[in-house]
Amino acid sequence: MLNRKINFLLIVMLIVAIIVPSQIGFVHSATGAIRVNSTTTSVSNQQVIAGDNVNLYFGDSSIKWAGHNFYLLLSRDLATTFSTGDHVYSPMFSVAALQDSSVKYYSNNEGAWVIGNNWVNGTFASNMATGRYSVKAFDFSSAGTETDTNTVAVTDTFITVNTPPPGQFTFQITPNEGPGGVPVQFSGSGYPPNTAIDIAYYDQAYLEYRAWKRETTNASGSFSFTAAIPDLGKSNQQGDTPETFNRVQFKTQHQGLTYNFATYDQYARGIKSIGDHSAYGLYGNGSNLVSTFKAKAGDTFTITGKWFHQGVVYVLLDSVTVMGTVTRNQWSNDAIQIGSGITNSLGHFEATVTIPKATSGGEHYISIEDAQSSLILKILITDGTFEISPSSGSGGANIQFTGSGYPPLRDVDITYRDGLYGSWNYWTTVEADATGNINVDAKIPDLKKNGYAGDYDPISSQIMFRTESNDKIYAYATYTQYARGLKQVGSQTATGLYGGSTNFANYGMKVKPGDTLTISGHYFHPGVIYVRWDGQAVVNTVTPDQWTTAEKIGNTITNAQGSFDITIQIPQANNGLHWVSIEDSQTNFIIRLLVETPTTPTPSPSPSPSTDTGSPSTPKPSPSPSTPPSTDKPTPAINLQCKSVPIDAGYRVEISGTCSNNNAGIANKAIQLYNSKDGGKTWEPLSLVTTNNEGKFNAVWVSLTSGTFLIKAECTATTEYNSATATVNVVIEPILGNNHNGVNVFTLTSNSTISQLVFNSKNSELSFTASGTSGSTGYVSVNIPKTLINDLTNLKVYLDGKELAYSNNSQEPDTWIITITYTHSTHTITLNFNNTQNQNLQPTQIIIIAAIIIIGITIATVAITRTQKKKPQKQN
Repeated sequence: MLNRKINFLLIVMLIVAIIVPSQIGFVHSATGAIRVNSTTTSVSNQQVIAGDNVNLYFGDSSIKWAGHNFYLLLSRDLATTFSTGDHVYSPMFSVAALQDSSVKYYSNNEGAWVIGNNWVNGTFASNMATGRYSVKAFDFSSAGTETDTNTVAVTDTFITVNTPPPGQFTFQITPNEGPGGVPVQFSGSGYPPNTAIDIAYYDQAYLEYRAWKRETTNASGSFSFTAAIPDLGKSNQQGDTPETFNRVQFKTQHQGLTYNFATYDQYARGIKSIGDHSAYGLYGNGSNLVSTFKAKAGDTFTITGKWFHQGVVYVLLDSVTVMGTVTRNQWSNDAIQIGSGITNSLGHFEATVTIPKATSGGEHYISIEDAQSSLILKILITDGTFEISPSSGSGGANIQFTGSGYPPLRDVDITYRDGLYGSWNYWTTVEADATGNINVDAKIPDLKKNGYAGDYDPISSQIMFRTESNDKIYAYATYTQYARGLKQVGSQTATGLYGGSTNFANYGMKVKPGDTLTISGHYFHPGVIYVRWDGQAVVNTVTPDQWTTAEKIGNTITNAQGSFDITIQIPQANNGLHWVSIEDSQTNFIIRLLVETPTTPTPSPSPSPSTDTGSPSTPKPSPSPSTPPSTDKPTPAINLQCKSVPIDAGYRVEISGTCSNNNAGIANKAIQLYNSKDGGKTWEPLSLVTTNNEGKFNAVWVSLTSGTFLIKAECTATTEYNSATATVNVVIEPILGNNHNGVNVFTLTSNSTISQLVFNSKNSELSFTASGTSGSTGYVSVNIPKTLINDLTNLKVYLDGKELAYSNNSQEPDTWIITITYTHSTHTITLNFNNTQNQNLQPTQIIIIAAIIIIGITIATVAITRTQKKKPQKQN
């Protein structure tokens, strides 16, 4: 009997040990009670006018979060799970921002919200029917998808939505966007005649509506007046950030009853340019431009800004001495006015400023002030000069550093900025001569970069240097280092440069053993260049050890700029794709060539002569194009690349590109950027940008949603150039599933049409279809977060099931950028990240496994019990 009890106890313990762990850790979504207009239990049946504000409190002890971001959903029930008909009506909020003591602002087409201190205060969906609603909160869980059907947090009572009184109550603001403090027109109609209508606006600082104006309608129930929009005093965020706005909501009321709403998008102040440096977006308050902008005492330059309060804008310098952090009293007492300007109707201004000659060198603050607010920037005023000659070229090139204005006969340290870690590293020391000048020759550090696979405009990276003496910063200088590339391979000549991993079979190029091939390249490390062949047999991936023993088929020496020209002979090799490595002293640059041994053709019979003596028909002329480009003017080449990162309001898409002619960048070229969400049927203007001295341009676009978009860049025809257009497909795809929660994204840029994109988190595999005009060359660049794969050697790329070479062009600390090229048709492309981490079983899988084990144990236990019953009892 005791043995049976022990067996039974063991079985129970085993069942508990199996079932309990399977039920732990799978509550992936938010839980708890959301309070309505209260920090404690809500008053039953809350009332709200559609489009008005509701305050939701998430500080109750029952609220639990499993993810980092969440949405609000409208529902018709109080269930703690998703229900049929529940739908998202808010932007994606940050849990961290919700719990932070400061407030953050969000908006979408449905309205505006302010979150912080565990409150979400904002618009209750405006276009909704009357009735009772609840609000649910769903967060991105460790399970990882928006469609996760586990528990959600839900309001502890219904919110009854009412509509305004019957009638056509209109309310408009014209214009409905711009800076603060500008006069705009408010108008409305359909109200009771000769009645006082109150107009209130939502104060984002105090999270409540404030009475603002009272207007009396005329005999037809209309009103119209002009007034200055309240100025929120907001500036853009620190750094070079996209232009942002705060949505100010107004409403009309009579005797406490809300009639209608209207909004005004108030743009935040920002500086567009300072001297010859322009922001891609706007420089916001607190921006540190020490490493970007430098001026000497006595210099004069201009500052331009946008969205300031209408009127005079003053520019102040902290003082003639370095003040460090400047207090309000110091700004009042010690600051020096160095310039001013007057805004136009949009709050844009231009001010000419002059740095006083007595100003000491070092880090200084300047304050740009209007009647309501000030925006402060940090700049460097130098005591010395610092120049690099040449200022651009290859890595490892010989350059000359020169400068003046340093302490005589004192050491001057030269440091450079590590682009990967953002730190300043010591490089070398030079002694200033008796007049305070420095002069030193040195080799520039080699960043070992290769261009993108395919034919691209040359890409570059900047290395910033600075000089210091006696713990004081004197000056900065920048060197532009171009990535290695090939200009010519055999009969193929690049429009820009061919990058690493370029497959020349995609250009219709074939070689056979014994052929001679000329290869030329630019921006390689100065010195000896070796060319190696992978081997006679077709070799797929070639390891560094294999390259060491690979056959050397040529060598040459670059010039001082890293350019070379070499003729090689193709060795005996099997048919198929072969690898060729072009090596300098720092790295190797690999391309692919298709080897095809020709077969002896069967002789064909000679054709019989034609007996047709008729007159040849007159060919019909082809129609001329409607707007032919001029043959007397060159047509620029535009290149586009995109990268996206998640932000609270959607996705920040960084657009970069070049505009060039014959590989030379075209400076000061106006580029209009557009995006299309419907496959090119309609286009929405994004930004008008101007290329810099190297022909480069950058812009930032905020997309509220993920998906597939077209990005187009255009430049108009001028007396010097024809017009030009470039269009790319851009795909933004959040990474969801398993341990991914949408805080990282894939970004694909391609000249192909991308479709059927799927990320399989279980297999850690991204697949999609790429299609284009048959026979043309296609490419895809994919931005891959390093949180997904920290070692790129684990990445395998497949084209229609066959492994495909790719180039790694990553210049970002947190992102891999890989590029693949192919000949267009319709292809299935797969990226396998070889994620070897254990995959968590889903709850249903574990429960099924547990049930099978329990059934097995139960059957075994019954069998043992029956066997014990059949055993004869021992006789005493």
